[in-house]
Amino acid sequence: MSEIDTHTEPCDKDSVVHAMPVYVVSTGQGARDELSLADFWRVIARRWMVLVGTVAVALLMTAAYLYFAEPSYRAVSYLLPPRPQDIQGLLVVYGDNEDNSSKRYTPETVFQAFLENARSQGLRREFFGRRHLLDHYVPKGAQKDIIADAVFEKDFNSRLKIDEDPEGALLVRASFSAQDPELAASWLNDFIAFANRRTVEALYKDLNSAIHSRISAIQRQIQSRLKLAERRRLDRITKLEEARQVAESLGIRGTSLFPAITGKTSSGLAINTAQIPLYMRGADALETEIQVLQARKSDEPFVHGIRDLQEKLAYLEGISIDIDSLSAVSIDAPARRPFSPSRPRPGVMLLLAATLGSVVGLFLIFAVRVKE
Repeated sequence: MSEIDTHTEPCDKDSVVHAMPVYVVSTGQGARDELSLADFWRVIARRWMVLVGTVAVALLMTAAYLYFAEPSYRAVSYLLPPRPQDIQGLLVVYGDNEDNSSKRYTPETVFQAFLENARSQGLRREFFGRRHLLDHYVPKGAQKDIIADAVFEKDFNSRLKIDEDPEGALLVRASFSAQDPELAASWLNDFIAFANRRTVEALYKDLNSAIHSRISAIQRQIQSRLKLAERRRLDRITKLEEARQVAESLGIRGTSLFPAITGKTSSGLAINTAQIPLYMRGADALETEIQVLQARKSDEPFVHGIRDLQEKLAYLEGISIDIDSLSAVSIDAPARRPFSPSRPRPGVMLLLAATLGSVVGLFLIFAVRVKE
């Protein structure tokens, strides 16, 4: 390290230089960069016209939209499961197990079938086509250039809602939105009736199919038992024919010969424990039985359990279900004409427009302030 020369030469008194004091003065630039709440209000007050202008523009644009926009009305209907009397015709016993037949249909299961149909795309398309709703949305002359599926999805299917209660209650809300309030209520009620009718028809067809299936099964049982009885009768005739031939060969006509008695009871009653051959009955008796069996017209009286089957068959064939008395839904409140549009909502939209205009106005005010 080099040494510093501290030697000072004598100098003149007049040539002595005195050090000047230096003072550091804060300019306050950093303080001015931080704006207080009062500064914000002063900035907004100086440029309040910008804020008012953006809010006014937003309100005017929203008002213009509300003026030209087509209002949409939503009709609402509330639905419940059918009453027990509405499905009474379905509660018939058609099987051997009552739990699997008469208790197959309950208000809850029937109502669930209705809801599945009401949400079905196929059923909605069928209703859309049967009611010719495409003619309402698109004039016939312009339908060639229009895709019907797109109109169905946009103007009908997306506006038809089936909403269950999120709390798990049985009450279900059905709604439909349209520009005409009368049509909104009318179409919703018609669709509910249409879905109810299709559900009832499906349940009726299902029940009839089950009943006819059971009828066919019983008929097959009866036929098989009758055929088996006929075979047994023919087998009996064959056995009797052979026994008659044996009896004639032995010369046994009208008398019966029994084997020796093998024992007596204490009261002196003789008990025959030996198996008596058929030919021992005599040729005359055997011939008479053969003739009777051959002349038998029906084996039904001699078939065990056939009358029970015929009774079940008669019951099932006598079942008559009045389809007009059935219903898969109970309407708690039908759809009525809505008096106020559901969309657009002027109050909400104007409030949102004022809020958005205020935000844009404040952004413009402080954007200009930063540039300055």
